[in-house]
Amino acid sequence: MTGAYELIDRIKKDRDVVVRDDQNTFEELLDAARAARPRKARFGVLDTGKFGVPELEWLAEAGAGIFTSDEARPNAAELVPVVKACARGGGAVALLVNGPLGASHDDMIRDGVVLHVSNRERAVDPAALTDLAGAAKAGGGFLVYYHHGALVEDMAGLAAAGARIHLSDKALEDKDLDIMIALLEASRSGGGEIILYIEKGMPLQFLRKLFDAGVVLFFKTPPSDRRSLMRGLERKAEKRRPHPGSFYLQNTFLP
Repeated sequence: MTGAYELIDRIKKDRDVVVRDDQNTFEELLDAARAARPRKARFGVLDTGKFGVPELEWLAEAGAGIFTSDEARPNAAELVPVVKACARGGGAVALLVNGPLGASHDDMIRDGVVLHVSNRERAVDPAALTDLAGAAKAGGGFLVYYHHGALVEDMAGLAAAGARIHLSDKALEDKDLDIMIALLEASRSGGGEIILYIEKGMPLQFLRKLFDAGVVLFFKTPPSDRRSLMRGLERKAEKRRPHPGSFYLQNTFLP
């Protein structure tokens, strides 16, 4: 557990801090949120359900982003005032969806909640996701989707609707290049983003073509030799910064 001074010191150093709600008192978190705002730092609170809605509203209005889930907040309606407080404070509510998607999520995304959805544990309907992404885009927001498994052509519609899509090269093969290029073109037209995690490693020419088409590359493999051509691409990729809202808590591929 850290006090308010330690939190503020972290904000000064990192400018991107997210802490659990059970690691500090409400007053310490509120002080940190107020300190981050004039510094234009990104301060977020991971909501585990410790605080009531009024406390979340105070934190949101002070400028904190709220990272929650349908497990911590199974009653979606109680997030409505928190979303409004975030709008006033300049932050956002990011909701990790572990259960099935429903009509309530459509209402939430129209209100400004950023939904984070993964298909690893539960299959998702591409058409339903595309509708949600379109609703988010119409309201000035976006949906974040973590795709596990082989590519599907229906994802182009999701990309065109402005979704931020996370992929891993574990499910990619050289023959998927054309599908990936089409996905990137759709994403670019829709104002979205494609983030590809390099975990097994792919041929240089494959990755270079994707990079030139606009993909955000996150290399999880060990750095290549400094004299290799792959190392040059790795350095370029480090400079391409994704939108900070494209991640739930950090630059990782959600399970």
